[in-house]
Amino acid sequence: MQIPDEDAVKPEDWLDDEPETIDDPSSELPEDWDTEEDGDWIPPQIPNPKCEKVSGCGEWKRPTKSNPEFKGKWKAPIIDNPAYRGEWAPRKITNPAFFVDENPARMDPISAVGLEIWTMSEGITFDNFYIAHNVDKAFEFGKLTWAPKFKLESAAAKESEPKLEDNYYLGRALEVLFHLIGLVSSDPLYAVIGAGLISLLSALGLSFCFRRIYSKKANTKKDDPKPTEVTKPEEKTDDKASTSEEHKMKLRQRKKAPQTKDD
Repeated sequence: MQIPDEDAVKPEDWLDDEPETIDDPSSELPEDWDTEEDGDWIPPQIPNPKCEKVSGCGEWKRPTKSNPEFKGKWKAPIIDNPAYRGEWAPRKITNPAFFVDENPARMDPISAVGLEIWTMSEGITFDNFYIAHNVDKAFEFGKLTWAPKFKLESAAAKESEPKLEDNYYLGRALEVLFHLIGLVSSDPLYAVIGAGLISLLSALGLSFCFRRIYSKKANTKKDDPKPTEVTKPEEKTDDKASTSEEHKMKLRQRKKAPQTKDD
């Protein structure tokens, strides 16, 4: 809490009659100022130059300081609760079944082994379980049982793996892919260039496929046979019948014509 400082003394050069700010003498009334609409014009204020050379101007007020007798809002003091006993817990007694195992490594004969495993991979098998106290004997057992089988399985796995030498183009494509991955990791600019190239190649491939498809359709339309026009067979006239009728007409005309004698 702050209180006025009674020890403070007003400076001798303090100017009570001088204001802290005065009107700016360089300011002028704007030409478009309308007193009826805009009200009385008040010039802008600037710091009083007389106050800059002295301790201050205007009404002097005592500075404030922290109240040394202020203790804050009163609160009742807090003491320990005499009736508090703490969180309840059941009483503990000596465990009648507790005993000390003097030979923890001595176990009963094991007749079975159980495994519990969570995995997303298939084809995992377990065999050749060996339980004993001697580590050297365990390694000997592994050399006799696990090592030969592991060699055969490793050789079979290598033979089943695809080899890059079998496919030249696949090997070259993987080399280019790994090279691009290295460039992208070194400079992000190559990622933008690679994305542009991939999109361009994809567009070219799609356009090529569409052209092949449409060209095949056009060729099939051209190769379709046109429907043949069925022409009616021309009716053959009997030439023999017509010639016989003409011959008969000529004979009739000869019979009707008068016979003339030569002079």
